[in-house]
Amino acid sequence: MPEIVCDNDIVSKLAQWSLLESLGDSYEVDSKAIGVLGALRFVIGPRLGRLGRPDVVETFEHFLHNALILEPDDAEIELAANIEKIALDLNLDFDTGESILVSIAINRSTGRILTGDKRALSSLPKLSSQLPILVQLKGHFDTLEHIVARMVKRLGAESIRDHICKDASCDKALTICFACGRSSPSTAAILDGLSSYTRSTAGASGNFCGAELVR
Repeated sequence: MPEIVCDNDIVSKLAQWSLLESLGDSYEVDSKAIGVLGALRFVIGPRLGRLGRPDVVETFEHFLHNALILEPDDAEIELAANIEKIALDLNLDFDTGESILVSIAINRSTGRILTGDKRALSSLPKLSSQLPILVQLKGHFDTLEHIVARMVKRLGAESIRDHICKDASCDKALTICFACGRSSPSTAAILDGLSSYTRSTAGASGNFCGAELVR
């Protein structure tokens, strides 16, 4: 069973920053306990290949070799379809990949869901009012800011800043938090910046993700 499930956006950005291999250590889990959808290779792989950075592709392939590749079973596919139907009826943003990850997390009692899709997070309060089974995932989501905060605490702010600022176009919020292109901020300032985003997302998601950086 996966201890963590991770969406495509998170894997893609961490690969571009050469931080993907630090994910398991940051959550103190074995890489084989990190679950990703089987389709990720075909969605993210070509995109990373077009960057012209062999190191990124190598990091991505190494991660996939060690990760737990997830394929949904019939019950999970049915739940995902139900989530998508309700989201469509309510005019909410919740794509297929996220609905499958959520279904797997519920069915397999996964501890943490790592997502880069803040629109999906903000849809969860309304979705859960129509589909109460989702409520059990409250507090189980982490965003990119939560993940990077863990890496800062483990590897140091300056080290993480070097990785992120080498590809500053990858994520605007993280570029702001790490002051890419400007003088290096203190660790406290970086964590304060990350925390401002997690507090905002926690509020918008009805606390499906936590306001605290590390829980």
